Formats: sequence, C-alpha cells, structure tokens
Amino acid sequence: MITNLDIQSFKNEIINYEQGANAPYEIKKNSVIEFYLEECPHCQAMIPIYEEAAKEYPDINFFRVEASQYPELAALYDIQGTPAFIFIPLKGQAKMMMG
Repeated sequence: MITNLDIQSFKNEIINYEQGANAPYEIKKNSVIEFYLEECPHCQAMIPIYEEAAKEYPDINFFRVEASQYPELAALYDIQGTPAFIFIPLKGQAKMMMG
C-alpha cells in the first residue's frame, strides 16, 4: 500500500520538521518517500513500478508527496527533480535518489 502524505500526515508519519534539523524520525519501519509531480511523464511511468514494489515489500512503508502541492516538504530534502525517492531506514541515515 502507498500512502499519500500532506503536511500533517508527513509530520505524524515521517518527521516533525518544525522541531528543527535534529528532530527524530517518526517512522515505525523502513520507509520510502516518492516526491512526484502529476504532470511529470517520468513520474507517471514510475507509478506501476512503485505500486509493484509496495506489494512485493510489505515490510516497508511506501509514501508519496506531490511536490508542487507541498513545496515545503520537497525543500526539506532539496528536491531538484522528479521523481525523487528518499530511503529512510529505521537505523542510519536517509538517502536520496532522483530520476
């Protein structure tokens, strides 16, 4: 299952960024966030692949954020292009992959 995030659900599920750069992640298990744009053809091409990954790996949380609707969330990770994926492990540092 893929969960679409807005500002409040991002704070509840991922990180309350208003607490500052050192705020702890709220994730309950390894997670992936896709930042996308509705009009992006590359993002549209990723939809079935991302949906298949969510089905194949039920032990990972899959999230989506529409970057143009929530630019403040995209700015947290310095998203420069879409699709962009943030991998957040329970332990360790978050990692980003774009394109």
